[in-house]
Amino acid sequence: MECIEKHNLYKDIYKRARNGEKILTIQYKDKFLYILKIATWKLVIPTGLKIRSKLEQEHLLQLAYAYTGHEGLDRTYKELTSKYHWQNSYSDTQDYVRSCGICQTTKVSTQLLIGYLIPLNVPTQP
Repeated sequence: MECIEKHNLYKDIYKRARNGEKILTIQYKDKFLYILKIATWKLVIPTGLKIRSKLEQEHLLQLAYAYTGHEGLDRTYKELTSKYHWQNSYSDTQDYVRSCGICQTTKVSTQLLIGYLIPLNVPTQP
């Protein structure tokens, strides 16, 4: 994976794993890097990885968000991180969920309704 070999965070780990060094929480398999998090192996997606001119992170976010039925940040993040790992994945998920056009137009607001305007008394003295 050319992209991961250039990635600042993963390039050294990738090189060590590819050369056969045993690292307990890292696994190199079929030219891919996996990381052990919460007793599950997750595929490492390097920042900037593009498949058919689309960022892979964005593609995975779309799939996870559609799979959870537009259920919001927590469910989408949980679904996404059950199989994949990348740097800043939480903030990427947060940005993606906030920018969903469908949710912005169809979800009901949870904020309290604005009350009636009550005029202030006009002061009689300065």
